[in-house]
Amino acid sequence: MSLNPALAPLDFFRALHSQNYQQAWECLSDRSQTGIVKLLANSWKTHTYDELVDMFAKGTSVAKTYWEHFSRSLDLSTWLQQQYKPLGVSGHEVIVKASPTGAHLMVYQQGGQWKFGYLETFLDQQ
Repeated sequence: MSLNPALAPLDFFRALHSQNYQQAWECLSDRSQTGIVKLLANSWKTHTYDELVDMFAKGTSVAKTYWEHFSRSLDLSTWLQQQYKPLGVSGHEVIVKASPTGAHLMVYQQGGQWKFGYLETFLDQQ
């Protein structure tokens, strides 16, 4: 969680790198959190939605396994070495540019903190 929108994505990647999955979860926007849990709840019937929310909030069990696999599929070193710069603010939304990749990342202000919109950046089809 960050007071600076440009640091929100970096905080997320740092938390993943240090295997602090509870903190990584806290760095994500509400929409990203809900989307991840819904996806897992719909595809994996072993746990209820509420059980999954609790596991992700604590960074335990299924969440730990999820983030370990997620981290292995992602080149964390690339994201940790980026320079992050806010490009434009629109209300409670900011586009943050990661350089040198040139990726544009969505960041949202929620509860006085800036949160990384991972799903909004990489998976939204709207």
